[in-house]
Amino acid sequence: MITLLNQNYAIAVRIVNGIPFLWIAELFQIFQSGRAVLFYVRLVMKGLLINLWMFAPAGFLMPLAFPAFRNGKRVIAAGLLFSILIESLQFMHGGRVVDIDDVLMNGLGTGLGFCIYQIGLFLIRTATIGESINSKKRRLAAD
Repeated sequence: MITLLNQNYAIAVRIVNGIPFLWIAELFQIFQSGRAVLFYVRLVMKGLLINLWMFAPAGFLMPLAFPAFRNGKRVIAAGLLFSILIESLQFMHGGRVVDIDDVLMNGLGTGLGFCIYQIGLFLIRTATIGESINSKKRRLAAD
């Protein structure tokens, strides 16, 4: 709902930013002009972090739910494709900004979620191997 519905239905403007991380150049201009830098930095970081965290659960849950997505490249590709779908719907709906940064941060978030999945898998395997070794040691000691 948040990503597709516009708060102001009277305005149907389509803004597309296809330049990755354009905000960095804008930030330098703001620093040079002496305008409200902290507000702008907070706004940009909040947007980037929201996009990152919004897709992290998908990167974690896809490999758990679907064995075909236990490959990092597939998970990230699926996250990017879904993000492109959302941005396309926003463009068609109008009144929303379509931004390549959103797609990139959503893909990065999906990758972050997959990394968390891999770490969890590693910890579970390590604990299982450690438990198996300890049980073998106990059996040998009992014999």
